Amino acid sequence: MKSNLQINSCSYDYGEGSVYQRNSDKRWVGKYKDDRLDKPKYVYWKTRAEAKKKLKELKIKCNSGFIGKKKILLDDYLQDWLFNVKYYTLDSGSFNRVESTYLARIKGKFENTALNEVTSR
Repeated sequence: MKSNLQINSCSYDYGEGSVYQRNSDKRWVGKYKDDRLDKPKYVYWKTRAEAKKKLKELKIKCNSGFIGKKKILLDDYLQDWLFNVKYYTLDSGSFNRVESTYLARIKGKFENTALNEVTSR
């Protein structure tokens, strides 16, 4: 007995997302899901190669903090960066200058701004 179920080729590399072809319209779908995302992100293209390329770009944007992350405040991000990254790479005088600049010019103005809302002019 033959089954009417049609299985299209899929690409499942751990942590890379998946690429598959929809039966309804034959478009290729790239799906990326991560614990840091509110919900999975999708890209749609005519060819598998294009979908894989766009999925890779989407993953880079998600991992760099610019797309779809749960709400992270700019203030929280900068404090984490300042005390967990810069603290260990700068000498004490330089760190004190960067910290005082952050406290005087950034902390009060952007306290409730989400990281993904920050853009260049």
